Amino acid sequence: MPTTTTSRFDAAFTLLRTGRWDVAFDIVWNAAKEAGGIGGITQAQALQVRNSRNHALGREFAERMATIAARIKQPGLQIAWLMLAADPDKPQSILRFVPQLASAFKLEGQHGIHPADYALSVQSLDRWIEAAEGAFQGSEYSMFTMQFQGSTAERKAAAEKFAAAHKDMKATGVLAAAEKAAGKFDVPTLKTYALNPADDAEPPGIAVMTILTASKLHAEQGQFKDLLDKHLPFAMCPDLSPVRQKLVSQYPHAEAAIDLLLRELKQGKPVRMNPVLLVGPPGAGKSRLFRMFAEALGMAGSTLRFDASGIADSIAFGGTAKAWGHTQASIPARAIVTTQIPNPLVLLDELDKGGGAGGYNGSFHQSLLPYLERETSARHRDVSLDAEIRLDWISYIATANDDSKLPDFIKDRFRVIRIPAPKLEHLPALAYNVQVDLAREAGDDPQWIEPLADDELEVAGRAWAKVRFSMRALQKIVAATVEARSRFPGMRH
Repeated sequence: MPTTTTSRFDAAFTLLRTGRWDVAFDIVWNAAKEAGGIGGITQAQALQVRNSRNHALGREFAERMATIAARIKQPGLQIAWLMLAADPDKPQSILRFVPQLASAFKLEGQHGIHPADYALSVQSLDRWIEAAEGAFQGSEYSMFTMQFQGSTAERKAAAEKFAAAHKDMKATGVLAAAEKAAGKFDVPTLKTYALNPADDAEPPGIAVMTILTASKLHAEQGQFKDLLDKHLPFAMCPDLSPVRQKLVSQYPHAEAAIDLLLRELKQGKPVRMNPVLLVGPPGAGKSRLFRMFAEALGMAGSTLRFDASGIADSIAFGGTAKAWGHTQASIPARAIVTTQIPNPLVLLDELDKGGGAGGYNGSFHQSLLPYLERETSARHRDVSLDAEIRLDWISYIATANDDSKLPDFIKDRFRVIRIPAPKLEHLPALAYNVQVDLAREAGDDPQWIEPLADDELEVAGRAWAKVRFSMRALQKIVAATVEARSRFPGMRH
């Protein structure tokens, strides 16, 4: 085998023989500094990420550095950072670079890797390919552990090397665990290389703000300081069958619309939807449908309503600049800090009644665009916080009476769902739902509700038809009927 020569992929090839994420970080960081690819990030900031033992923060940092490497046209360095960002539980995070890594290895591996290390590197590359196929999903370890699944001798040598290099970790008990694991080779992987097994017990989530991308926050922005490098758990999607059943019982006339609303949700996955626009006549119950939808998902406390009617400029939604005396963060940023999850539901109510032509402070509709696109919202710099914040997991549901009043660039970014007006045949079910709401508001037990009788429904139906079957009007009609019943209990009989 030829002697080694310098390769553009040296950092990535070296990671194939590296057993810990933090050691791998050191290798790639030093290579990035030599290549001029650290993008102004300081050594202290990098060290904070390296030592944080926060999986989400480390992977987010590596993703950012991979983008910088691509910008300066360093493909080998980009692959190395993507290896650090890899998550064995998400094969797609590995599949996106493994073909390029394998191709580079085939072309340059024999020249860029010492002959003594070549066999182990081949074995490790095979583990990465298997990971891209989903072989290590559910693992509690990083890929820099999983790639050491070779022979007993290879694993023993790796464990001994780890123990020798990390004697100073005895005080934490990590080294003792490593030495214990090094003597047991009947286990599928070496626990010596786990980043921090306790971290893996965290529920699925992300850090939406990192100290790396935040400037100094104002004193009144203390609640946002608590978000820095904080792991926020996702709101997860429950079984959708009872969700659908509950919504259809409340909106029997809108079954097809409800199916469209639920289409993008998947049980057991984080709640996340592309922007949705609910269009229907006034009083069709669009805002109430949003509330019932959130309640059915178990997210009643994870929503934020923004009244768009009459909003003309960008300030109300997009926030005010940090230099202003009374600066205020954007609505999406406030939704996250209020709910303490990365994927709240935001209601843009009466979107067709806002907008305006724009002026000195910009247009409201134009201000929505960066938030509606996942690519731009993933790294949105809030003008008030002067900090980069991830907003790409937020789901936006807007309502409108008439979408023809909306500009095309807004309608193009929403999935339009039309909510039909109910008909007289739906009155019994809808009236009962209103009675349930009234009972709950009064603190009464809904199970003791006596549904409207036929004669009451007949009177209510005539009144309802005069207002074109408005759901809003139906609430008033049923409330008046229930009140009359309570005041004159003998009249029906």
